[in-house]
Order: sequence, then structure tokens, then C-alpha cells
Amino acid sequence: MSIESKADAIRPLKRRHTVDGISTKIYVLMDKWIVRLGLAHWAIKVRFDYSGDGYAEMVCEDPEYEVATIWVNVRRCRRELWTEAQYDSIILHELVHIINRIYGCDLEEIQVDSLGQGIFQVFAQLGIELDWSDIPVKEWNLP
Repeated sequence: MSIESKADAIRPLKRRHTVDGISTKIYVLMDKWIVRLGLAHWAIKVRFDYSGDGYAEMVCEDPEYEVATIWVNVRRCRRELWTEAQYDSIILHELVHIINRIYGCDLEEIQVDSLGQGIFQVFAQLGIELDWSDIPVKEWNLP
């Protein structure tokens, strides 16, 4: 990827389609956490067709040009009826994988999970909460 194409890719997350209210929640969370974690210069895409056993997965497509994709398992979201805190936790976990790449920490999965939980707790203790009011209530109702 060239520098020019990276520059074209850096913008707020592009909402190509909406699977249902779940994808809207994911986009809102991604927008807010990306800024808070200082990752706005990364071109981060979101895909909703992850079919693995986990909740989500981060794929660092090109660390040199700061391009990544986060795959979300929407079927599992629906099946398990995630809470707001679970959405925060999952998205933060995947973004911490990017931070891990940036700084070459070589963290194990459990360490990434713990760090994500710690970041969430720090924000909570500072009284910094995500504002869910911009997501219409109707979009919270799963099909």
C-alpha cells in the first residue's frame, strides 16, 4: 500500500452496510475508542462476517502503513445477547492488539485481555463513560 492510498484510507470508519443494530453499536464504539486510544491515524476496517469460535479477531494487514481489520462474530453477539460492557470489552481487546503491534510488546492473549480490561476500568474510574444515547433504542432490539 502506498502512502497516498493510506492517506485516502484514513477517515472515520466507513459504514458500508448495517447488519442490524449490532453493527451500529460496533461502529459507535470503534469511533470512540479509536480516538481515546490514539489510534485515529490507523486505517481500521470492521467486518461482520467472522465465523471463528471467538467473539472477534484483529488482523494487522500492513503494520508499516497502519492498516488493520477487526472481524466481529455477529452471530455470537445475537446468540449471547451481549451487554454494553461486553461490547466495550471486546472492542477494546481487539484495539489493544493493535497497540501491542505498534509497540512490539509481544503480549500473550491473556495479557491483551487484562490490559483491555484495565483500560476500561481506568476510564470508568475517571468517570469517562461511553455515550450510548446517540444509538436509537430501536437499534438495540435484535432481530
